[in-house]
Formats: sequence, structure tokens, C-alpha cells
Amino acid sequence: MLSVLEEEFAIYSIFWLTNHAYTATQLLQDSTSKKDFRDGRAGAINLIPSKAGACAFCSKRQDQSVSASCTCPSRIYGYVVVQLEESQTTSIEEINFAFETSSNTYLKGILEYSEADLVSSDIIGNPRSVIFDS
Repeated sequence: MLSVLEEEFAIYSIFWLTNHAYTATQLLQDSTSKKDFRDGRAGAINLIPSKAGACAFCSKRQDQSVSASCTCPSRIYGYVVVQLEESQTTSIEEINFAFETSSNTYLKGILEYSEADLVSSDIIGNPRSVIFDS
């Protein structure tokens, strides 16, 4: 997603909010964690705020990126909400066009562009890394 946004648009700053399924390293029952109190909470039953270092790391604009993350009690997938500040005005149609074009060209097989009203269970078995929900 980020590669399309940074290649196609004049981005000034980015805010990321990622929500993702709990992982194998998270606890299934409340316990203690030396790293962070919240990391000791049961991943399968809690929304757990966490640091989202990966999003800031991926951006070419690390000094202009702010990110937040939350682990969700879901067994699959996650989603990202992106808020951009641009140096020029861009329409929703232009953003959708950029993602649709990318999904049919240089990101074919990696990025899927969708206009369907998807929920997480709709993408079980989808081999693509990113599904852009227009």
C-alpha cells in the first residue's frame, strides 16, 4: 500500500493505524510480561494497544510518520487505516485508480483491488499480501 501512495502522490505526512490478529508470541491467558504490562494480557480476548514501529520504518518519511497499532481478538488478518496530508489535492477516484492500476501491473499477484464490501473471513485463502478495499 505504502509503495503505491508514495510513488503516485505528493505526500507530506502519514498517520497509520494498524489493527491485526494476535500472533503466536502473544499469551492466550492474562499473565505478566517483562516488556510491557499490556503484552501480558490475553491476546485472544482483548484489544491490545501496541507500538507500530513497522509502519514508521517502512515509510521514506519516518520523521513525518505517526503510527499506532492494536492487536485484535481475531484469528486472521488485519487492516490499516491511513490518513495522508498531501501537498496537492487528490480525489478518491484518483487514489482508487492508482491502486487498481497497480494491482493490474507491477503489483499484480501481490495487491488486490476490490470494490466489494469485504469482511475478514471473505479473504481466507487469498494469496495476496494486500487487499485494497476501495
